[in-house]
This record gives sequence, C-alpha cells and structure tokens, in this order.
Amino acid sequence: MLNQKAKYVANIARIMYADGAIVQSEEKILANICKQMKVPIKELAEIKKAAQKNKKLQPLNRFSKSITNIEDCFVMALCDGVFDANERKLIFNLAEKIELDKKNINKIFSDAAQRLKIDVNNILHEG
Repeated sequence: MLNQKAKYVANIARIMYADGAIVQSEEKILANICKQMKVPIKELAEIKKAAQKNKKLQPLNRFSKSITNIEDCFVMALCDGVFDANERKLIFNLAEKIELDKKNINKIFSDAAQRLKIDVNNILHEG
C-alpha cells in the first residue's frame, strides 16, 4: 500500500498515462513535483508501476492535500495543451469523492491553467 506522499505522486502519474501519450513536459512536471516532495528516483519507478496497475485517482488523508493534488493533476493534464476526456474523467471522479463542488473545481482548474499560462477559455471550449 502506498503512503500518502506516494499516493500524491501516483495520482499525478496516472494523469500522465491517462491520454496514452507521454510527452517531455509531462515527465518534467512529474520530476519537478518529485523533487519538491523529496521522492527518490528509485521510489518514483515503483510509484509509476503502481499508477499503471491501478488507474483510479486516490483521495489523500487530508482534504487540503487532496485539493493541492487535484491542482497538480490539472497541471499535468493541461501541460501538453490538450485536456483529454480520460484525464477529465479521472480528475472529476476524485473531486466528486472528496465532495468538491463545481465552482471550486473550476477555480482549481483556473489556478492550474494560470500556472501554465494557458487561456482557460480555449481549453474549456475544446473539451
């Protein structure tokens, strides 16, 4: 069973795998998050394997960490310029599990897009 830090990173890795295509920007974001969280490279390989086995995003034990995790998942989903339907479904299912309302989901989405300097309106109308 994954600890909370590993669950956090595994959720982001699941989003990276969700659209079936991994691009360099996704790998870079995952590496940066691991560096910030002090996740060793060896542990990351194990987390990636776990993420590929269980494709559902897992809520974390603290609500505030789940919110931050959802924002990082949105960043991962958006970094390749396409908000894929599989990515969307995974993130929205997690948001539902932790009882986030649509207004807050949209705010987190906007915050993630701002981090990447992406125009939210273009993405929302594409998907």
